[in-house]
Order: sequence, then structure tokens, then C-alpha cells
Amino acid sequence: MVFSILRAQDFGHHGQVASMVKTFPLYPLFAIGVSLLVEVGSRRGYWTQMIRIICLGLLATWDWNAAFILHKASPFPGSGMSSWDMSDHDNAAFIGAAFGDHICFHLMFLIVAYLATAVFMRFRYGVNIRYQCD
Repeated sequence: MVFSILRAQDFGHHGQVASMVKTFPLYPLFAIGVSLLVEVGSRRGYWTQMIRIICLGLLATWDWNAAFILHKASPFPGSGMSSWDMSDHDNAAFIGAAFGDHICFHLMFLIVAYLATAVFMRFRYGVNIRYQCD
């Protein structure tokens, strides 16, 4: 999380694409902060934990993908400036769509993983996963 906050500052990248790539992770960070505050007041339920897990996974994978947008990918991310035009409106629109797609694919992966685990536990061990906390 600290990496995302520090990366939101300007480190030599200028343009609309760079600012979008750096500020999109602030939304999951805000959701993580709210879930932590809610969990302090109410320790019942699993929704705050689920929100935190979803947002942390989204944040980690977006940070990994952002390295390929902001930096040259060869020989490794971070070795130089990217060849993307950081002030092009079409690239900025693509980044917005890519973040939305990233959220959708992340949630679909989590749903498929949960369902596969639930089915496996049900048929292999006879355990029915219920939504009960502690």
C-alpha cells in the first residue's frame, strides 16, 4: 500500500496516462481504509475482510501491470521510460477501460476460485461452506 501512495506522486512521468495509472489505485486504498475503520467498530461479519482481500489483490495486480505501462519492459520493468504517449487521449481512454476490465477479471477469478473450493470441499470432504463468522 505504501508503494501505491508513494507512486501516486509525480516521479518524472507527465501526462494524462501517467496520472491515471498512478491515481486509480487510490480507490482500492480508500476502500481498504474504510473497511479497516468499520472492522474496528464491528468485529462481526466477514464483509470487511472480503472487501480488504479483494482490494489488496486488485491493488497488487494493478501495480504489477502499471510497471509495464510507465516503464520500458526490457530488460526488466523500470529500466527506462515507456514508449507510450502519456498525453494522448486514446491511450488515456484505453487505461480507463483497462482498469475496468482489470476489476471485472479480478472479480471473476475470485468467484471461480471460491466456487471451485466450495465444490471441492463439498464433494471431497462433505463440508458445506456456510457464511458464519467465528
